[in-house]
Amino acid sequence: EAFRKVLELNPALVPARLNLARVELAARRPVAALETLLVAVKQAPENAEVWLLVGEAQHMRGSPQRAAGSYRQALQLDPNLA
Repeated sequence: EAFRKVLELNPALVPARLNLARVELAARRPVAALETLLVAVKQAPENAEVWLLVGEAQHMRGSPQRAAGSYRQALQLDPNLA
């Protein structure tokens, strides 16, 4: 809930958006995580961590092919994630 409040005050704060997505993923709510992450993708398309979390959410949601594409994008942006 704290991350939601932070985002209400500053919607452009990508780290808060990523933390909210992590909370959603930990609670096994991949759809909610993806909703949060789609905004993060628009805000920070060059952020590898955004794509990594998108992949995790897609995988959890049962979309392994989409997840693989997101993981590839994350690795392309930051090869050190491997």
